[in-house]
Amino acid sequence: MIHQLSMEILEKLQIKKQVTEREYLYVAYFVESWLLDLSKTLLVYGVAFFVGCVSETFFMHLAYVIVRRSAGGWHAATSIHCSLFSISCFVGIPFLIKMFQLSLIKGFYFPVSLVIFVITFLYAPADTEKNPLLDVADRKKKRVASVVKVCVLLLITSQLPATIQLLTFAGLLVECLMIAPFIYNLTKEGYRNYERYE
Repeated sequence: MIHQLSMEILEKLQIKKQVTEREYLYVAYFVESWLLDLSKTLLVYGVAFFVGCVSETFFMHLAYVIVRRSAGGWHAATSIHCSLFSISCFVGIPFLIKMFQLSLIKGFYFPVSLVIFVITFLYAPADTEKNPLLDVADRKKKRVASVVKVCVLLLITSQLPATIQLLTFAGLLVECLMIAPFIYNLTKEGYRNYERYE
């Protein structure tokens, strides 16, 4: 369905007439990926709305997405698995935080921040078998960007209410899990895939 919709959009925009075949395939992939991400996001927020935790989902998801853009990380094997994982994390965790009125205990702020910083520094960016990060300069840029984003988020979060701090930490910890070798080993997927090409 997503593939068909992306083809219809490209046909209506008459993209094929304006670009080379290779460029067309790239644009088609981009449009299809964007529509797939949009549909998953709508699904997650639809479920969050249904269970009454949209704002909580937003704060957790925002922290995750900000760092994910540069840090990368593990991807689920299928779109269905990705959707189930996303709902479990970005609706399940915020729902529990809201339901039990959880907040971050003051003494935990520094240790959790340190864990997030160290994991990001050691493992970002993480690639996938389908998209290895072959460019050394690009990897360095993404590592620096990931660390800077984490530092800025932690600094901003320190001034926010304890519940929002916990939601932000939850989003950052999920992203830390996505870039750590543990998840790749667990799912039997290649880690540091760029090393195969060096």
